[in-house]
Amino acid sequence: MTTTATEIELGPRERLRRAARTGGAIAGIYIGYKGLHWLDRGVLRGFVGVARRQWDRFSASTLNDAATDLGGVLLKAGQFLATRADVLPPAYIERLARLQDRARPLPYADVRGVLCAELGAEPEALFARIWRRPIASASLAQVHRATLFDGREVAIKIQRPDVRSALRADLGTLRLAVRAIQSIEGTLGFSILLDQ
Repeated sequence: MTTTATEIELGPRERLRRAARTGGAIAGIYIGYKGLHWLDRGVLRGFVGVARRQWDRFSASTLNDAATDLGGVLLKAGQFLATRADVLPPAYIERLARLQDRARPLPYADVRGVLCAELGAEPEALFARIWRRPIASASLAQVHRATLFDGREVAIKIQRPDVRSALRADLGTLRLAVRAIQSIEGTLGFSILLDQ
């Protein structure tokens, strides 16, 4: 049984927080790499390799923290990027691979609200038992175990109620960041990754 989310729009403050968190992380990472690129031409050239590896670790941690904080599409993007050893340095692959099991579960009160709205009745009227703790929690949905009145065990997949709104907000921020970087650097292929 799958329920789709009754859509909840993010408020202006949450959209701004998400944009600032995402944009700040991307801008900081980009500026650091740009600085290393400039140093690679000067007298400090011998130290740039070590500094770049340290910046890779710091940047991967920054992305990991933002994805864990914001969840949704950023968590999904981080999980996807963790599979791209052909594109990213090893520090990113290692750190972002940790995102595979990092989605915070929704509180049961939110789950109950989605179930009521989507199924048209309170969960207690539809199920003999529903477990409050999810058996799985992902970036876009989570799964709860339940028992029907006839004794059959079922799994209920509940989509996060703010997933569509967060997706629109986060993709808008990511597209803006990619356009800004590409206006400086030229096409780097980030748009293709973002589309995927």
